[in-house]
Amino acid sequence: MGDLNRLVMPRAAVPPLTRWGVSPTADLVFRTLTECGPSVIGVLGKSLGLPTRRVRIALDELNSVGAARPERMATPTGPVRVWRGGQPEAVVTSLRERTVHAVKARHLLRQRLSGLDLSDVMNHPDLTAADAVRPLYGLAQVRARFVELAPTARTEEMVLNPEPVLPESAVRAGAPLERASAQRGVSTLSLGVPAGVGDASLSLHYEMIALGTKYRELPQLPARILIIDRRTAIVPIDPAILGKGALEVTAPVVVDQLVGLFLQYWSRAKAPERPMPANLPLTPREQAIIALLATGQTDAKTAEQLGVSVRTIAYTLSDLMSRYGVQNRFQLGMVLGAQGARPTTIQKEQQK
Repeated sequence: MGDLNRLVMPRAAVPPLTRWGVSPTADLVFRTLTECGPSVIGVLGKSLGLPTRRVRIALDELNSVGAARPERMATPTGPVRVWRGGQPEAVVTSLRERTVHAVKARHLLRQRLSGLDLSDVMNHPDLTAADAVRPLYGLAQVRARFVELAPTARTEEMVLNPEPVLPESAVRAGAPLERASAQRGVSTLSLGVPAGVGDASLSLHYEMIALGTKYRELPQLPARILIIDRRTAIVPIDPAILGKGALEVTAPVVVDQLVGLFLQYWSRAKAPERPMPANLPLTPREQAIIALLATGQTDAKTAEQLGVSVRTIAYTLSDLMSRYGVQNRFQLGMVLGAQGARPTTIQKEQQK
C-alpha cells in the first residue's frame, strides 16, 4: 500500500460499483483491494485515510454482495485475517444480475401491495436498498428460507393464514419450527379462518394454544403473511398460486405497513367462541390409559390395573401421538388438555 501523498493510477479500469447500489466507501475499498491485493483492515484504513470502523463497514458490505471475502493468512507472528477482493468482471456481472432481480422483486411487491391497498409506500427510499425485497421462487425456496428465518425470531411472530384446510405434509413440516419458537418464548399472534373439512392442523393448533399462541379468526383474509420481530415479512407473489413463491421484505416502511395491516385485522377478529370440536375422539381404552397415566401411574401399573400388557400401553400411546401429530407424551397431554378431553370411566378389560 502507498502513502496518502502519492497519486496512484489503477492498472485496470473497473466500472464504479456505485452504479449497482454499492456505497462510495465500499467502492473505494474494493478498488484498493483490486489494485494492491489482499490486505488487513488496519493497513487499508491507513492507506485510504479512513477510520477503521468505516473500513470494516465497507468490507462487510462488499462481503454481503460477494465482492470481497476474509481469509486466514499465516505470518511469523501467527495467523491474521486478510481481505481479498473478487475478480472485477465476476463482481460486476453478479451486481448487474442482483440489480435486475431487485427491480423485478420491487415490481412484484408493488403488485402485491396494490392488492393490499398499501401501494402508496412503493416510492419510499427504503425500497432502494439492495436487500429491501428478495424474491423466493417456488415453494422449495420459500420453505428453505423459512427454515433459516424461523430460529432468528426473538420476540414476536405474526401469522396471517387464509387457508381453511392445511394438508398433513405442510403441518408436519412446520410443526417443529412452531414448537421451537414457543419453547424459546417467542410470542405468536395467529390469524386464521374457520377450519374446513379435512384440515390436518387441528392437533397442532390446540398444542400451540396450550403453549401460549394467541389465536383469532375472521371469515376471510387476503393473503398468507408472516412477520418476524416486526423486521422481516414474507408475502406471497400470487396468493392464488402459492407455487409461484414469495417475497422476503426487510424495507422498514413496508414491514411497518404490513404490521399495521395485520393489527387492523387482529382488532376486528375474535377468538372462536368455543373450542373446535375434536375430530379424533378417544376410545374407552384410550380414555382409561390417559386417565391412569395422568395420575402419575407407571406404564406397568396402568397395564396391571387395566388387565393389558405393557406393550399395549406403549402401542396405544404411540398411536395417539401419531394421530395427534405430536412427538412425546408431554405434547400429547397438552393437546388433549387444550381440547378439553376428560377421560371418564376406568374399567378393567376382560382377559381373553
